[in-house]
Amino acid sequence: MVRDDLLSLSIDDLASMTNRGTVKRAEKELASGDLQFDIQEGSNGHLLVIWSDGIKCEFRASGSVHEAICSSGTAGITRHIVRSVLAYQMSKISVAAPSQADLHEDSTEQMVVVSSSLNDPVSQTTESPEKFASLATTLPAGVKRDNSASWDPGEITDDALVDHFGTAAVRRARKRFEEGTLVELTRGSKPFASFLDEICFVRFMVRGDLRYVTANCSEATLSRFVAMAVWAFRELPKDKEVGLLSLRQTQSKVPVDLLNELHELLVELTAHGIARASKVLLTRLPRLGEAMRKDSLVWPAELLSDLSHEIELYTQHDARFDPQQVVLLVGELIARSRAIRRNVATVPQLLIGGSRFDRPLDISTGRYVGVGMSVRPGRSKTTFSVFLQDADTGTLATIERSFSNESEKTFQELAESTLYRGTTLAGLAGSQLLLKSGKRLASGELVLPRRVSAFASNPQSFQWEHLKPPLAAEDFDQLFCRWAYLPPSYLRPRRRTEGVHVLAISSVKNAAFNSVQQRIEADLIDQRGKFAKLVLPFHARGAIGFNRFLETLQNLGDSARFISGIVTMANQQLTMHPLAVVIESNGTRRAFYPYWSQDQETNQAKTEAAETTGNRGARAAGLLEPTNPLKEFFDRLCHFNCEVMVLGIDEGADANERLAAELVQFANSIGFMRIANLIERLQNEWIRRKNDFRHDFSNAIQLAHELMLIGRMEAM
Repeated sequence: MVRDDLLSLSIDDLASMTNRGTVKRAEKELASGDLQFDIQEGSNGHLLVIWSDGIKCEFRASGSVHEAICSSGTAGITRHIVRSVLAYQMSKISVAAPSQADLHEDSTEQMVVVSSSLNDPVSQTTESPEKFASLATTLPAGVKRDNSASWDPGEITDDALVDHFGTAAVRRARKRFEEGTLVELTRGSKPFASFLDEICFVRFMVRGDLRYVTANCSEATLSRFVAMAVWAFRELPKDKEVGLLSLRQTQSKVPVDLLNELHELLVELTAHGIARASKVLLTRLPRLGEAMRKDSLVWPAELLSDLSHEIELYTQHDARFDPQQVVLLVGELIARSRAIRRNVATVPQLLIGGSRFDRPLDISTGRYVGVGMSVRPGRSKTTFSVFLQDADTGTLATIERSFSNESEKTFQELAESTLYRGTTLAGLAGSQLLLKSGKRLASGELVLPRRVSAFASNPQSFQWEHLKPPLAAEDFDQLFCRWAYLPPSYLRPRRRTEGVHVLAISSVKNAAFNSVQQRIEADLIDQRGKFAKLVLPFHARGAIGFNRFLETLQNLGDSARFISGIVTMANQQLTMHPLAVVIESNGTRRAFYPYWSQDQETNQAKTEAAETTGNRGARAAGLLEPTNPLKEFFDRLCHFNCEVMVLGIDEGADANERLAAELVQFANSIGFMRIANLIERLQNEWIRRKNDFRHDFSNAIQLAHELMLIGRMEAM
């Protein structure tokens, strides 16, 4: 009887049940060829693995790997048990079709690979030590396993849940399930459920077998999340591989009072502008945010917190103040408050407003693996975000730092900025971060401890095949399906890690600089032959790394292994903005980053890099300014909205009236008639104000809010 459960376990599955150190040690011992083993199989699925070093590992017929018995006396899943599982997998693959050349090659040293049964140990297949070592090292990649087909955990019956967890545990899980939850589901060879309201991931490792389920929750709550995941998969339509479900029996109550107070606050802020915002108004912002958190409106509260921060930067004359960010925050607050007030059913309310589970989390210990870094250049500041995944739970976090553009430093210089004790931003993006304490905010931002002794960073070997979903995606098709059902960004959770994914790729083709769009473009091909578009905009301050990254993409050949990036979709085209590309050469992996190079470059090289690919392309095409009329219009609309929010509807009437007239003409010229009508109506409100100083500006404020909402929707 073949043990399908043991054949289905991957290296990552074994590591999740024990730890990576144990698995790596087992792999090393197995690959060395110094150990011989004999596998004795019973007709009922009982296994006994006998090793030449005297260790015996027993797998009972009805027991899982967790219940395996190791003669070493060590409790838990030992390295001997791990190497026994790997040996069993190897035996099934090697016995399937052994060639005569393999059977007779290097017969001076032979070892027993497998015996057919407990009662008949004479039927044996032999392999040379060299062949054995080769099998041991190639198996973790793969791959000829029977678990490649997608399956649905919804097939698991309630009787199976009761048998495994008990009646009382399943009853408690059903009660919690009926209260409502927000869950993202992905079918596949290793299906997983991501509970977005409680930040829990459940992964099914073996088809239909509840003994092999992992989750980043406590043992006490495992039964609840596994049962809820099974029931949620049953609700997902059979023709869908991925889906986002809001499972709630009753409609949520609309917090009308809080939304009315938010509306009054935004009206007052828009009327007077940030420049004349009263101290009373500034104290109301955090107070309203706290009230919203208590009512589980976490994401509107986060928006108010960010808005308060921007206003504080303005009052302190801080160069990092960004009026564009203020406009985007106000536009998103308007979008979310309207969706919550109308209690729309098309987008889950738990997604729009958040839940009581979206809260800061204290971290006692953790190991975080860096998967790259993004750069967000703004008008007044540049923000760097390092993305890291918790190796144990799979949770994605980010560490952010913002720099004023007054410094005029290059991205290379900013990336080399020291965080703590010799740890730089660029270094952290490709390292492992070991934490003894810390905090992860609801937004996903990781707050490092003040004591430098409470954390350390070490190099990593970029074994990204061990990263966990949903960060790690199987292929581009899976991501395409995910983005097809997601609502727009202004109605999704405001986690700064949103949209970040890692994929194994087979090649990168057609990498080139697009002189018209001023960006790198390339075709990404995953291991199943699916395509996505790589896009990287040019920035003069990142010219050194930009050129190096383009050269790397053009000379990858077959060395590409993984890519991490921020995924978006527009016009049915999946696009990835890269964070890092991992290549492998001579058995060693290294990462390349978009806007900076980790290689030490001389000042002469930096000077020569001033004549950048981007600058040359711009001069060749005669494009020193953007020529896309749509982009130019929305840039001008953003500038117009910024002027309104900073100066206020009343104070900035004269200056903004002239801007409005120019914008109306531009909007009409490119066919944006409805937007032009909104701007023209706002312009008329200012004209009426000249003739009547008691004119009510409430209609003008409403029109301004509509324009800010349009600006936020365009930003996506």
